[in-house]
Amino acid sequence: MPEILHDMPVWDFADKVMLFLERRAHIEQEYLAKHRTLQAQSARKRKPVWYSSQKQHLIHWFYGQLKATDPDKVKPFTYTRATANTSARVTYNRFLNDLGLLWLAETLGEEEATLRRAADAALEMQQINWRNRCFAFRDVIPWERVMELVARPEGWMYDQAMMPYICFDETGWPAIKSDCKNKFWTVACREGVYAVNRRRKST
Repeated sequence: MPEILHDMPVWDFADKVMLFLERRAHIEQEYLAKHRTLQAQSARKRKPVWYSSQKQHLIHWFYGQLKATDPDKVKPFTYTRATANTSARVTYNRFLNDLGLLWLAETLGEEEATLRRAADAALEMQQINWRNRCFAFRDVIPWERVMELVARPEGWMYDQAMMPYICFDETGWPAIKSDCKNKFWTVACREGVYAVNRRRKST
């Protein structure tokens, strides 16, 4: 089992963790439907989103933290920062979309009861604001718990489209097969994580 870390660089968390995870998850999709129902009943209109999945959303969010450090590498990403941040812990705690937090915890293998408790706590804040929803979620699943799940890759929900191109080292940590890198990044590009693909070609 890999060592439980306190933090990771944002690019490692994006490339070595989130990129391997399933694009959508069952409970996340269930709560997405609940959010939409509540939004339809409210006076406020739901704004359209640019991303096609929370996986794409979070990967762009994490790489956008580097904007001030290396603008060429992160140019294709949606988010930007005036001051760069390289800490995945800080990035997780800054993220303000509870469905994205739910997707991450679920695909990392969190228990269903804990997922539902966190998602319900966030949903109760629906009529207050999105910031409080994320605070409520992280009260149940804080960053420290996320890193415990990261250290158990055998419990992750892997992206099935990418599985033919993934291998595992002696600790169980996933990696891209050396002879399948082009195919792997083609899948990543097709799934909408195009910016990671473009970054790899530029390095």
